[in-house]
Amino acid sequence: MRLKRLLDQRIESDSGNMAFISGDTEVSAPEFLKISYGLCKRLCGFGLKKGDRLLILAPKSITSIAYIFSCMLEGYIFTPVDTATPEERLRFIINDCKPGGIVVDTDNINRLGEAFFNDYPEMLIFPVEAAGESLFSLEAFGDSGACQSNKPSGLKDEDKAYIIYTSGSTGTPKGVTVCRSALASFIESSIRKARYTENIRFLNFFPLHFDPVLMEIIMPWVVGGTTVIFNKFLFINDLVKELQKHRITDFSCTPNIISMLVGRISHYHKYEWPSLRSIWFGGESANINDLKRFREITPEVVLFNGYGPTETVIACSLREITEEDLNKDILPIGTPMDEVVFTIVNNGQEVAEDYTAGELYVSGEQLMDGYWGKPAEDEKNNFAYFNGKKHYKTDDNVYRSRGLYYFVGRKSAMIKLRGYRIYPLEIEKALNSLEEIEYSCVVLDEKNSVLVGIVELKDIFKKEAEINEKIVSKLKDKLPAYMIPEKILYEDRLPRMDTGKLDIRKIREMREV
Repeated sequence: MRLKRLLDQRIESDSGNMAFISGDTEVSAPEFLKISYGLCKRLCGFGLKKGDRLLILAPKSITSIAYIFSCMLEGYIFTPVDTATPEERLRFIINDCKPGGIVVDTDNINRLGEAFFNDYPEMLIFPVEAAGESLFSLEAFGDSGACQSNKPSGLKDEDKAYIIYTSGSTGTPKGVTVCRSALASFIESSIRKARYTENIRFLNFFPLHFDPVLMEIIMPWVVGGTTVIFNKFLFINDLVKELQKHRITDFSCTPNIISMLVGRISHYHKYEWPSLRSIWFGGESANINDLKRFREITPEVVLFNGYGPTETVIACSLREITEEDLNKDILPIGTPMDEVVFTIVNNGQEVAEDYTAGELYVSGEQLMDGYWGKPAEDEKNNFAYFNGKKHYKTDDNVYRSRGLYYFVGRKSAMIKLRGYRIYPLEIEKALNSLEEIEYSCVVLDEKNSVLVGIVELKDIFKKEAEINEKIVSKLKDKLPAYMIPEKILYEDRLPRMDTGKLDIRKIREMREV
């Protein structure tokens, strides 16, 4: 009932703010509830029951977000999938979680074809428009909101809320399954730690298949604020215009977006930002120099560094970045969320001392239930049990200093070379701190047993002579000799995923390293 109580707060004390804005369409909280409960009635009418999975293969829109809310209100398990998911991967996901229905846009219906859907006759199809809000009108839902909201709830905190499929270390997609209380715990903690109020206008930056989207759409709803849906990110100045147009107060993103905001082609520095209050970033390591430049342009904007694997519900720790943090080599990932406990484990023993690195184990309310349909694998590879608690083994190495936690690299990403243990992230941070470099990725050339740095230079340095010698010379001041890449390869632009994060798999394939 914990998640339901959070969602009901908007009903009990509506601030009067618009709940969602998409383009020129604005929807109030009562109107959005009418849509959501209307969809509940539609799904129920077609025979879906509590616990059934609803696959969402559609772009962000007020309608597709209302489907997510209808799942939370009625107890369906929503399973958002990338709209560009290849057919083979999509078939795997469908066969794995066996959804009772699929919310799919017309572009994907045309892409996949009738034969694809005919292969799954038991899966109900709920079409939505590919690029707008025009499929449903408010009048289509009648009085469904009133009759549904008074219906007795059979929902429990331990019921599953959603499944998000990750790539998986073995290359096979794994469905991270999260219960309702875990999601509610994160929402409550994030509101308190980031000080969100009914005055927020939060930009919905992430696509539906990335779990940070749940913070962007649920948290503003709970506090009485507004979510502005953003679908047109082609260039960084598209984002700048959207932030200005809608007087955005808060948004979340990957840290490379902040780097782009302070980049040469960005118009961010040309504007005043009286409305912008905070940016919550996470998902990868940030470039500290770019954060410093951002702070110089808009010192009043609060920066939050969030950390957490998908398995620990969006973010399991948070840090409000200080000036002192920006003068360190590594940013802290902060302290655990309210109902989360961190334990550092090294060689099977709990680490009590500061500055001693080990694998981070996470326990508490914000843990996934497990991977869908893989209980044995869960117990063996992903969880540990001690001190009377269940712990998720993150495969991330961290250390603690004066109460703050610092991420130093993936345990599985560690490279053993000539007797040394090397974390590529540490080398990448050194490379990214150089004024010449925009982005970098460090890999091991196993054939020749050498470290390779693959970098994207900033535009003004791309034609500079002897750039390689210059970079290596600077690295000597930052890294021991065994950590300096023996080869540095230059790319005009490193491949990225649709969130803006570097696509490490494509980088490796590109160079066949």
